[in-house]
Amino acid sequence: MLKNFISEWFLRMLQMVIYIKVICVFDVNISARKFGDEKLGTRTEIKNLNSFRSVERAAQYEFERQVRLLEKGEKIKQETRG
Repeated sequence: MLKNFISEWFLRMLQMVIYIKVICVFDVNISARKFGDEKLGTRTEIKNLNSFRSVERAAQYEFERQVRLLEKGEKIKQETRG
């Protein structure tokens, strides 16, 4: 009796897990500053990334973009991208 109950419960839980779709959305904040600067750099937010790969690529791109701007002596605007 208990074995049947547990088996039935397990099957129902398994069915529920199969129907659950997990959605993850990430936001990334990047702030670069010149080496030795005490003050924090200006933050850029990248929103609505939906995979770990997109987080990695967006963070790498934004960091390199900010470094290029800083090396040219340009200021980084605080903005939200996505």
